[in-house]
Amino acid sequence: MEDNLDYQFCSRFSVGSHPLTLDCQGKMDLRLRISAGTSLDSMVSVDSAVNTGMPHKLTSDVFEGWIMAYIKDFIDEDGNMRESEYFSRKDRQGITWSLQVQGLCAFL
Repeated sequence: MEDNLDYQFCSRFSVGSHPLTLDCQGKMDLRLRISAGTSLDSMVSVDSAVNTGMPHKLTSDVFEGWIMAYIKDFIDEDGNMRESEYFSRKDRQGITWSLQVQGLCAFL
C-alpha cells in the first residue's frame, strides 16, 4: 500500500546527552551539550560557560574545584557559533577541545 500523504514533522529528542533536532525538511541538526557535576545526580548544563574562560564551580563532600570547557566551533543554545581565542595560538593548531579541571580532593 502506497502512502500518498505529504507528512511534515518537527521534533526534538535526545540521544544520551546529545539533543537532536529534526526539522520539517527531515534534516538533522546535532548540537553538543556540555554537563558537569560531582556525581550523575548533580550534573547540570554548563553550555553557557563554554569558550568564555569563566569557570563552573563544582562542590561535594570530597571535592571542591572548577571546570572550564573549550570546544572549537561550539554551537550555543541559541544556534550561534561561539568562538574562542584559545584555539588561535600556534601551539594549539589541530586541537578541537579542552576540558580543564582544578580543585582539591578530600580523602576519607
